[in-house]
Amino acid sequence: MRGRRSEVKNLEVGGQGLGVSEKHDSYILSFIWTLTSGLWPLLEGVEEMAQEELNSFAEFWPFYVSEHSKPGTRALHAIGTVTGTLLLVAFVVSGRWWLAPLAFVPGYGAAWVSHFFIEHNKPASFRYPLWSFIADYKMLALMLAGRMNAEIERTVSSKQ
Repeated sequence: MRGRRSEVKNLEVGGQGLGVSEKHDSYILSFIWTLTSGLWPLLEGVEEMAQEELNSFAEFWPFYVSEHSKPGTRALHAIGTVTGTLLLVAFVVSGRWWLAPLAFVPGYGAAWVSHFFIEHNKPASFRYPLWSFIADYKMLALMLAGRMNAEIERTVSSKQ
């Protein structure tokens, strides 16, 4: 286990650090590794994420949509995103802003569960963390507007 943690400490997410000090990157990545290490065997045999490099959000969005094709995946993402956002607001409003990082747990937890058990793919947040975060909110907005199914149809038809 110790060897794996030292590997994780040198990991860059999406080709860049998490945007905080290297020491904090190490703690955050070690925490994520601890939470998810039992899930990695579930990914054996799962189709790998597209290997081409995506250079803009416009290029990323169709890939993201294709990775969220099942309604259960989108529902868990919506539940996690709304719950995480409400927690963040509650922590800040109550003056407990130092708890704000905990707001990411339900969002990413629900999303990762949906990818591992429903969609059977790797979460895009592993490779494109910022774009995935933004895309979660775009998907939620489209779902609330009743337009996400049309977006999936459009994306699928454009790939054919």
